[in-house]
Amino acid sequence: MKQGLVSIGGCDTVVGREFVEFFVRTTFSWECGGAKVDRGLGKPR
Repeated sequence: MKQGLVSIGGCDTVVGREFVEFFVRTTFSWECGGAKVDRGLGKPR
């Protein structure tokens, strides 16, 4: 998790778009352009 998983510029991801959509759906509250952390890590990056 040290590396940037989500690019805040425009919802591009280092891994796969589908994987991250699933990941953020279960871990984050997803907002395009500002990836807002909801539960997973507990703090916004």
